[in-house]
Amino acid sequence: MCHGDGGRNFWQVCHHAIDTYLPKSILEWGTGHFGKYALKRGIKYTVVAPDWIEAPLYLEELGAICEIYELDTSEYVKPPGAYDDFDFYIVDHRRRREILAHLYTQTTDALICLHDAQRERYHAALELFPRVHFMNRSFAIMSNTPEIVDSIAGA
Repeated sequence: MCHGDGGRNFWQVCHHAIDTYLPKSILEWGTGHFGKYALKRGIKYTVVAPDWIEAPLYLEELGAICEIYELDTSEYVKPPGAYDDFDFYIVDHRRRREILAHLYTQTTDALICLHDAQRERYHAALELFPRVHFMNRSFAIMSNTPEIVDSIAGA
C-alpha cells in the first residue's frame, strides 16, 4: 500500500478520482454524498442505502437510482445487478469489509474508493487487492487492475 497527499480532504480526493477516471457509472454504498457531483457530469449514479436513511431519496429527482435495503440482508452487500454495469464504486457506509471482499471477487476494470480506510478493521480487505493507494489519511483507492490505481494516484 502506498500513501499520497495528506492535505486534501475526503471530498477533494473523491472528486479528483471521479474527474481523473471519468467513470460511466458510479455505485455508492452510503448516504449519496457524491450523487449531485456525478449527475452534473452526466455520470449514471446509483446509491445503495440502509432502510433507515432517507437522505438519498432527493437524488431520484435529479436522475439517480436509489436502492434501499435492510442493513442486515444480503441485498445490501450484493444488490441485484450491482456488479454488471458499474466502473466506479464508493464504499462509505456499514459492512465495508463484506462489500470490499465481494467487489474483489466480482470486479476487474473498476476503481473502488473506501472512506475511513485508515481503520485497522478494513486492512485485511484492502490487502486482497493487488494495488491500493491512500489518497490521504482516510481515503483509499484500489482495483484488481493496478494500472487504474496508478493512473489516478499519479495524476
